[in-house]
Amino acid sequence: MKLRYILTLLINLILILTYGQGLGYHFIEGWTSSSSYQVDDSLLTVSIRNVIPGADGSGRHRVLLTKSTMDWSDSREVLFRYDSSHVTTHFNGSTINDHSLIVSGAFSPSLGIDTQTGYLAQFKLNGELLRKRSFHFGLVNQPYSVINTSEGNIALIGVYRSGPQNVRMFFLLVDSSLNTLDSNTYSCNDFNSYGGCNLSGYRIVETKDSNFIISASAYSRAYPEIRYSVVYKINAKGEILWSYDNKESIYSYDFPLGLELENGNYLLFSINNYFYPYKNPKYPDNRLPTTNLNSTTYAIVLDNTGSEVSRRDISSEISSLYNDDFDYTYLKCDKVIKTFDGGLAICGNAYVDTEIGYESGFLMKLDDSGEVSWFRNYQVDSSSPDNGLKQKTYVYGVSELDNGGFVMSGRYISPPSPEYPGAFNSALSIITDEYGCIEPGCQNKVSVDKIELSGFKVVPNPSHGIFRILGDSLTDIVSIKITTMNGQTIAHSEYRDVDAIEVSSYLGQGVYVLTILKSNGEYDVSKLIVTQ
Repeated sequence: MKLRYILTLLINLILILTYGQGLGYHFIEGWTSSSSYQVDDSLLTVSIRNVIPGADGSGRHRVLLTKSTMDWSDSREVLFRYDSSHVTTHFNGSTINDHSLIVSGAFSPSLGIDTQTGYLAQFKLNGELLRKRSFHFGLVNQPYSVINTSEGNIALIGVYRSGPQNVRMFFLLVDSSLNTLDSNTYSCNDFNSYGGCNLSGYRIVETKDSNFIISASAYSRAYPEIRYSVVYKINAKGEILWSYDNKESIYSYDFPLGLELENGNYLLFSINNYFYPYKNPKYPDNRLPTTNLNSTTYAIVLDNTGSEVSRRDISSEISSLYNDDFDYTYLKCDKVIKTFDGGLAICGNAYVDTEIGYESGFLMKLDDSGEVSWFRNYQVDSSSPDNGLKQKTYVYGVSELDNGGFVMSGRYISPPSPEYPGAFNSALSIITDEYGCIEPGCQNKVSVDKIELSGFKVVPNPSHGIFRILGDSLTDIVSIKITTMNGQTIAHSEYRDVDAIEVSSYLGQGVYVLTILKSNGEYDVSKLIVTQ
């Protein structure tokens, strides 16, 4: 049976098994999806095609905008297909507001000439191209992240190369008509004396004071594997207000993602990838770094001056939340958004290790203080362990739906087959509920080992919605509130000098948050699991 028919059967099976209309996976053959947005009752998706140029230039079209219904009951409608005489690429840079969609990328005259010019294109939400412009800071210009600002402007960052071994970062601020307002460039000139340093900007987010946080990676020109994370806070002119770097003598940190918390601190997710060459205990004479299979993802908190406050092993934290095995070596975080409840949603890719190459997409929900609420991973076909080692599921973008659910975009690479020896590539969209779930029972994947409160205990937990609060200081309890994981209040009761508390609620199956307010003004918070 041909792979495309197998894939179609797989899609239909997944959609049948999902417990909510529209939840599950959807594909566009041969493309890669970078972002999807809800527009009224439709889903607008930005995709690109892999670079396979033909003799007639047919392989040079790149950007594809499609629209479909939220439940995929109708086939996708092609709104715009960018056909060009240039080799055009797209670097996960798009943003949407109430009036238009902005897409950023780069184009080259041909694959044989090492030059790239950056571009911005603005579309109406019906796919009509409004305007486009190009820009360049050097020979090769690649935008990586673009956002709408609170002032109605558009900010983007990326990298440019002014020479064979000279990579720098740029910041560009344009108005709603794509006219330049301000710009700046940044470089690093030292890296442990290893022939200088290159700087690549990955993500930009706006802060509450209308400035910007840029997360970047600095790396050695002589040994590109040696890297460390860099964070800049800049103003609207691109001027640096403060900077932070994650240099260490043992590990190399890379692929940073910075964001602002509600308390004014900043959270940095960064992967430690490689041993430094002169610290490699296994090959002390080998100056090239070797893969560190004990890599992990760190969550680093910075204060409003850029000073480090704390550092956490986020992979171990997530692992402790779940009963099932969490065996991912590290998490590569790609995009972060603010959620309706004031928390954060972060998507990306989870890796087992770099030798086997098992990869799945993930979505992680954090509360407003940066603590993990839940973690979900996505693999299109996890039925066969052998296939699981060969197929790859990537997630590059996430946005929140009006109902509190999420839509993610990415890429699915099938296992190799006789028909497709090099595997089968398709754009991937994933629609979930507000818990990141696409299948029933997913909400219950939280360890009951984490339910005990400090001084109080919930029994039974899991429950069917009827439970008791036990403890020696029940008289200290002022109120109890139950909310969904995305912050919606389900129940709220006040208490005064009681010595027994039993709660009977009509909660549906899922995971909730139980918040206890004590008389001293402190809060006690726990996850509450309800089964059918």
